[in-house]
Amino acid sequence: MILMMVGHRSVVPHQCRRARYERYLAVVELGRQGHTHLAIAERVGVGAETVARCLHAPEFLSAESGVTGDEIGPVFCRTNG
Repeated sequence: MILMMVGHRSVVPHQCRRARYERYLAVVELGRQGHTHLAIAERVGVGAETVARCLHAPEFLSAESGVTGDEIGPVFCRTNG
């Protein structure tokens, strides 16, 4: 099992990917509800450019691993802050 350090925590890579996927789903849902990119970014905790990429993407795609949906791939956590 591979562990990575995120802040002061050790995490398994697929946990990071799952968290990113959940953020993606939140962004898409808030966008569907009509929220602005900036409002979504502030609420979800990502940048406005990330929101724009999520909303314009045909589906969730992990650029680092090249997998979509619920497939598990070795990716890194990305958050603002």
